[in-house]
Amino acid sequence: MDLHLGFAGYFAQPLALPMARAQRVAALLVDSRWPWPPTWATFVLEELSRSTRARKVIGAKGRDHLLAGLTDPANCMLEMWRSRQEVDNHAHVHAITSRRPLPPTAECPFHITGQTRGHDLPEGTSLEAWIEMVHELMVACEVRNAVMPVWPRASQCLSDTALMRIVGDYRGFATVDLGAPTNFALENTRVKYWRTALGGTYVRHPRWGNYLQRAHLQRIGGLDRVLAEVDPAAVVDLGDLVFLQLTATPATALTAECEKKRRALAHLMGPLLPPPLPEEGRA
Repeated sequence: MDLHLGFAGYFAQPLALPMARAQRVAALLVDSRWPWPPTWATFVLEELSRSTRARKVIGAKGRDHLLAGLTDPANCMLEMWRSRQEVDNHAHVHAITSRRPLPPTAECPFHITGQTRGHDLPEGTSLEAWIEMVHELMVACEVRNAVMPVWPRASQCLSDTALMRIVGDYRGFATVDLGAPTNFALENTRVKYWRTALGGTYVRHPRWGNYLQRAHLQRIGGLDRVLAEVDPAAVVDLGDLVFLQLTATPATALTAECEKKRRALAHLMGPLLPPPLPEEGRA
């Protein structure tokens, strides 16, 4: 089965501050635990009219190039990819690197997203190692909320991490006899509408992997309640963050077992999730 794993994290402070934080992020973006490292990078300038020349970023020199770009106040965005050919572009990263919060009132105005192909891995690599690396990246970015979705197609994974509506295509999942399929497109539309409150007041709807602050867990009855009502396969202590992994491996992320747990977690997380749009009440 084809698998594509993504991540989307939301944080309050610019990646460039402090320097030690930027150094750690730059190192993780060229980490050897990427099955297919995103080896090309470009920065978009604050004026949004042009980008820096694409550079290959591998090893220490690549890390140093990324660090310089992350800490350059002229840049506002980082794009990394594996290949310009879609069929070979098995990994990518997108991050906001600006020092200006937009909008200024947002609780977590900055974000980092990315994904990797999760099947037919190169010899010597593993999804377990990549997931561990993503944990470290989320901690380094000081995210207040993040998700790790698993999808059968790269386009769905990209759409979900980027909060697009196209993610609503549910084909490719195992048959799940749990009622109507989840409207992922509507979930993402709600998140985009309430984006200024994301990361604190509200969080992303649950996926296969979920990063929540301990304060979030307290608002829904604590970790013990999650363990009792959802029974996640793994709980990873990341300091102020807790990672809830619904099934043992990404290979079972598209099964009825995982979907049942995801819906149970969504029900429990109701107080944390973005409310319906104003127009939904008029429908």
